[in-house]
Amino acid sequence: MPSQTTTQIAERIFSKTKPVLDVAQPLIAVFSGVSHGGTHRVDVEYPCRQLLGDEVRLALEGPHNALQRFDPTLPLVPDAAVTARAGRGNDNENGMTSYHQCTGSFDGYPPFGTFHETMEAVLRFSGYSEVKTVVYTTTTDPVPRLRIQLSCQSIEAGPNAMHMQREFNMLLAEYDTLDGMIPNDERPQWADDLDDVLTRISDRACRHVADHYYGPHGDREHGGGLHAALAKFGKIRHPKYAAVIPAIVTRVDTNQLSEDDRACPICAEKFLKPGHEAVVLESSCGHSQHLICQYCVLNICETKGPKEACCPQCRAKFFITQAHLDFLVFGIQPNGKFLADPLFTKWENFQRSCSDLDKQSAINAHNTLALTNPSTLFNIWLTLISDDLAIDGEVSDKRLDCTPEFRTLVLLVEAFFRYEHGRQYTTVGLRYAILEDIHSTFTQDIAELVGRELDDIPVRDPTQPIGVGFFRPGMAEAIERSLERFCRVLELRLCECGKDADEFGRHFHGDRYFWDPREVGREQEILWEEDQLDETIVIHRELMRLENEFRIARAMAR
Repeated sequence: MPSQTTTQIAERIFSKTKPVLDVAQPLIAVFSGVSHGGTHRVDVEYPCRQLLGDEVRLALEGPHNALQRFDPTLPLVPDAAVTARAGRGNDNENGMTSYHQCTGSFDGYPPFGTFHETMEAVLRFSGYSEVKTVVYTTTTDPVPRLRIQLSCQSIEAGPNAMHMQREFNMLLAEYDTLDGMIPNDERPQWADDLDDVLTRISDRACRHVADHYYGPHGDREHGGGLHAALAKFGKIRHPKYAAVIPAIVTRVDTNQLSEDDRACPICAEKFLKPGHEAVVLESSCGHSQHLICQYCVLNICETKGPKEACCPQCRAKFFITQAHLDFLVFGIQPNGKFLADPLFTKWENFQRSCSDLDKQSAINAHNTLALTNPSTLFNIWLTLISDDLAIDGEVSDKRLDCTPEFRTLVLLVEAFFRYEHGRQYTTVGLRYAILEDIHSTFTQDIAELVGRELDDIPVRDPTQPIGVGFFRPGMAEAIERSLERFCRVLELRLCECGKDADEFGRHFHGDRYFWDPREVGREQEILWEEDQLDETIVIHRELMRLENEFRIARAMAR
């Protein structure tokens, strides 16, 4: 590979992996520090209904600053198929997980003391802990109490192995006092996670609480009962109904109506009142006598959503043309372009822009792809996964692109495309080959890290996504999603319009990315020599040089 191409690839990788360098304290790799005590993983779960007794009831505090926030538990695109493939309604992507560097090993004596003292003790040895919590009140005492079930397991084998479960009960105010005594610069991440879910400061915490409040099959319509008795989210994002409603209603001259028909049958307001002008939905329901006021039309739309809004008299759907539904559901303009909505964040608009990629699966046994231009194909995948992980407002501890594993993953996938240059795959085969390459490479790295033979590493659980155990929770799902979108891009986002491309080879129509099929299919020359240094090492060294320059520049700027 020419040195210029190598430098370009390293620069593009650096532009996407730079967030890890911006983290104040470098995050601990999932499998780092094995020779220095290893890591201890802590999962926080709230609310845990199993901890509720017969005489107690769940007590949830309202979300932090709820009146000034949009509800983060609602889907970004009101479409079931898109939400099923691109939604984050799962424990892994909404989990509150932290990794802590250990300083010793388990000495055979289970720790005792208060909850905070016990947590401080168990984090000294390699292992795994679950912190299940619930806030409750009793029928005789309205004061909120906190119940915590702590389950710990060490990874040592033999007589030094430990499995411990303890339960702690205290007033919520008492816990807040003890928690507040921890200096800010000494707060462990698990304590921040527990505080986050109790107060629902972050969007992730809101989704986490909703997952555990409803369970996997609970009813979540518009927040369901979770916010009914609490402070509701005060800001609401509705589709731009005002742009479409004039096309489905016909104004009615009130003077032509009898005195008895001059009020809306839904809200009973007079049609002469501003904003309550009389209209009929003849184009939708076919009945010229189904009178309704404009206010109620909009209210029905905002209450039921674009797919279910219907005439209150005959139940005929309001929006029946594909153009109207595409605009209201997916944000597609009449010219076919997607435009970002200023009510959504940059990351949210990126997710909304991917609705065409997420509406149906890209895994089709009959679709084939020739890996003729590895660097372009890699750039497409890198753009999709890095933009997917760049979540606005997410703390660095939960940003998967701020982890050392992400950097390793990116280099691994780049090497896969390069080594497989010239081969042809079905989309099913390509997805499987990349995932298997990820699994085998990380398995080998872990075997070398812990000094064990490859055969001694446990076989992967076939029911779990590839990557579970190698990355922080959520990365395995992100990898799967990125490969699905990658394959769909090659079906839906190739355009020969001739627009200038950026450094990632993409150009824009509206706010969606497109790539030139002539560049994707171009035969890229790869030069191999027996004495040539492995190109992955060259790219890695160039990436290290760029990272060192960034660190020096940042240090000098302080």
